[in-house]
Amino acid sequence: MTQQLTKSELFANAYIRNKCNGTRAALVVFDIRSSNRENTAHAIACEYLRKPTVKRILRSFMVRDRSPTEFVVHSLIEIIEDRTCSHETRLKAIAMVSRIFGFEVEESLYTLGKAQIAAQARITMKQMELDARRH
Repeated sequence: MTQQLTKSELFANAYIRNKCNGTRAALVVFDIRSSNRENTAHAIACEYLRKPTVKRILRSFMVRDRSPTEFVVHSLIEIIEDRTCSHETRLKAIAMVSRIFGFEVEESLYTLGKAQIAAQARITMKQMELDARRH
């Protein structure tokens, strides 16, 4: 007999599969039929990400797979490289990775054009590689 997963477990799994995008995870797991699907999914995601059960499940993924910092950086890099993510989302991911590694993030980063995202991501990745070699 197969064990049925709880909504929290389903949400946590979908959250990881959707590159830490709570709104997408909620849309996958929950049958949202309102006319305002995105906002409803976002609200549900916020609620579930605060639940201790979901936090515990996500922590277990991080511990099993890699350290928390590696997990976050890996997830952000996937977002940066994912061409289906919005321009704004990819810029935020670049800024977060940069901050994790102690690089200054200029406000002008948020006004970059789409072609410049890849260049900034490559620069950030090279800086990360250099830092990794130093340690």
